[in-house]
Amino acid sequence: MSQLRSVLATVTVSCISLAACASQVDGDHQGTPLATLAGSVTNTRAQTPSSADVVVLWVTDGMGDFVTAETVPVQGSFPAAFSLALYEPPADIVLNAHPSGGPKVGLAMLSAAEPGQTPSDATPPLGMDPDHLLVYLPEDVTAGTFASYFLHGPAQAGFHIYGFNRLTDAERTQRRDCENGLGDAPSYIEVYTQCGGDTFDEVVPLSTDLDTPLHVQLVDDLDSLDLANWM
Repeated sequence: MSQLRSVLATVTVSCISLAACASQVDGDHQGTPLATLAGSVTNTRAQTPSSADVVVLWVTDGMGDFVTAETVPVQGSFPAAFSLALYEPPADIVLNAHPSGGPKVGLAMLSAAEPGQTPSDATPPLGMDPDHLLVYLPEDVTAGTFASYFLHGPAQAGFHIYGFNRLTDAERTQRRDCENGLGDAPSYIEVYTQCGGDTFDEVVPLSTDLDTPLHVQLVDDLDSLDLANWM
């Protein structure tokens, strides 16, 4: 499975305009945002798109696609700044639950698409932010839960921006060997406490959190981006 297919296997999509100064408050969205994200969009595509939308791709755990969309197409040049305001939490259907229980976790990639389009295998994104993940927590994450191991520490409820720690081949091999030494079907607590984690790239908190500058890169081939193998 390609990196694109793994990212887009099951998603909920919410589209926000690229325009840095476009208001996100209208008759349907009144009040103070729960979170505001900001960043830039750069282009290395052979043909520069005349416009684009920044897209939040909520990656689910196999429950199927559930699509909602809000988009305000604008004309612009690149590099372009964007400001993305989130007024509502994501739908419960996109929140990922672990079989052991504990807090659910919403996980989203920052992407780009042509105005009015929903990214899919048939219409892949124009680009991605390969270095950041939008996380939503409906409740506080406490130590000792799967979510706390996955997110590398406790976290408060709400929206957050996380980064990635990409494992080296040596680190991945070491963790695989350690996990194999734990016997059949070790618990996630054993994997994280005795091996340091599983063999996927790590989702890690950032000190800048929601103030982290995001960077969506428009590319002809998503495989040219260093997308983290975190799923």
